[in-house]
Amino acid sequence: MKVGMARFYLIGVLAVGATLTWLRVLRAHGDTLRERTDLIVVLGCEAYAFGAGTELRARCAHGAALFHAGLAPRVLASGGLSGGRFAEPEAMRAELVGHGVPPEAIELDPSGASTRRTIATLRRLDLDSAVAVSSRYHLPRIAAEARRQGVPLATSAAPAVNSRARYLRQTAREVAALWWYAITPPRARPPRPRPS
Repeated sequence: MKVGMARFYLIGVLAVGATLTWLRVLRAHGDTLRERTDLIVVLGCEAYAFGAGTELRARCAHGAALFHAGLAPRVLASGGLSGGRFAEPEAMRAELVGHGVPPEAIELDPSGASTRRTIATLRRLDLDSAVAVSSRYHLPRIAAEARRQGVPLATSAAPAVNSRARYLRQTAREVAALWWYAITPPRARPPRPRPS
């Protein structure tokens, strides 16, 4: 009986925790940027043989808009390999240049295969301030990991481009990712990003 009750309470606690995390992701605010910063970092996702996917294009367009608004002099395109084959930073550079960001203002971070690795790159750069650009559902994990690694980082949400169903799937994924990041420690620092 005691084992059954303990299991019941554990399931209840996990359900409440998951629900609260889900609500936190759904209610994420888009922008915490308040002033000019040293760097805009655009976090990667979905790249294909033809280039950036829809969501990545939206992130790059938003990062370029922040650059043109004079909010930072440089943009860091941070990502890994989509599907193990397509370099997200390369696709991001093409998008950023297409939106008028000068190639010399773009740096590539091919070690940014995860949010944690991107934040570790920013920690290594030892910036006074930076702003991370990503999808709204991704911002709580970015902010939490930046706090965990001691990186001064604002966030800015790219416009939503996903269907409601995809957005809810991504939100559910973020619940699991937030919990995973909370219980696993950051690893070694990645190499320094390279200029475009």
